[in-house]
Amino acid sequence: MTARSTGGMTQGACPAIALQCEYLSSRGGGLPASVLPVAARLGGLKPHLVTFDPPPGGLTDAPVFQAKKARAPMRCDAHKALRFHGVQLVHTHGLWTGLSTAALNWAQRTGGPTLVSPHGMLDGWAMTRSRWKKRAAMALVERRHLNSATCVHALTEHERSTLRTLGVTAPIAVVPNGVSQPDPLALSPPAWLDRPTLLFLGRIHEKKGLLPLIAAWSKASGRLEGWQLAIAGWEDGPCDVRAEAARCEGRIIFPGPLYGDDKQAALTHASAFVLPSHSEGMPIAVLEAMAHGRPVLMSAACALPEAVDAGAAARISTDHDAMAVSLTQHLNDADWLGEAGKAGRKLVAERFDWDKIADLWRAIYLWALGEAPRPAAIDG
Repeated sequence: MTARSTGGMTQGACPAIALQCEYLSSRGGGLPASVLPVAARLGGLKPHLVTFDPPPGGLTDAPVFQAKKARAPMRCDAHKALRFHGVQLVHTHGLWTGLSTAALNWAQRTGGPTLVSPHGMLDGWAMTRSRWKKRAAMALVERRHLNSATCVHALTEHERSTLRTLGVTAPIAVVPNGVSQPDPLALSPPAWLDRPTLLFLGRIHEKKGLLPLIAAWSKASGRLEGWQLAIAGWEDGPCDVRAEAARCEGRIIFPGPLYGDDKQAALTHASAFVLPSHSEGMPIAVLEAMAHGRPVLMSAACALPEAVDAGAAARISTDHDAMAVSLTQHLNDADWLGEAGKAGRKLVAERFDWDKIADLWRAIYLWALGEAPRPAAIDG
């Protein structure tokens, strides 16, 4: 497929692009952390953010349009931003919202280029949640949205394969998430981090695998002398995590949501990081943990086999019995903890630096606008 141009650009013009994402506040989990760093690094382009929930003040210099959801499913008023701000390209992050419909309608009206980033929302586990609503949305909007796109974005080769299996015919670009290098300023450990700590940091949601983690911790804690499990984050929907933790034999604490220096201090001083998810795109929390030199224990769904290959992470099962064995083995291995931390810091510096990734996104956008050659990251 040849990239399409809106025809409205003049030589040397600075194209305006719309980056759409349902939530750009903390409610968005890892999505804001994958959208905002790129938006801040797009020299020569003018990003405009379209969202239902804007980021807090000071997190972005880009103009923000706060869209409103309509009562009808898959509808919103984002078309106002796309029509009246000189937008020449629309990149929609995530699926299943009216932002998809707005992008599809904009492309049909203008012939302009669109990009779509599913962020793991089409993987097997995710598709079993609200199954019938997603099937209807796929039939009515999302299949056309994906297949008419100038380019679809996959975070990993595995996600690219999933997209092709689902029948996506548009070109696909594989571009990973990134991570910013930690501030070198020394931060004191928080008061709750007073012993060896296995840290989970993110949304407290069933897909994160916290219930099997708690069951595994209960089994393993007797062989992990002095350790505690810290589940830091915010509750997103109904969840039995706290009730299960109260019945656990091992020590489990809930420090609450962590942001800014509190988050950096926790990542700096935790002994290890864990993410036993059932479904992920490419978890920025894991990249951040490795950037801080934390050894990582993660499920296969985290889709970072290169971290395992580099010795920065160990793959754990989502079965609580098998997970307990892995926790006992790795958290009692001081040599592995030390070497994995060093390997993780090296890996993210080499392969997941935001500046390099933003350069690739800029090249993809310019190609989609008909202003640059096709980047090698794009297939099909």
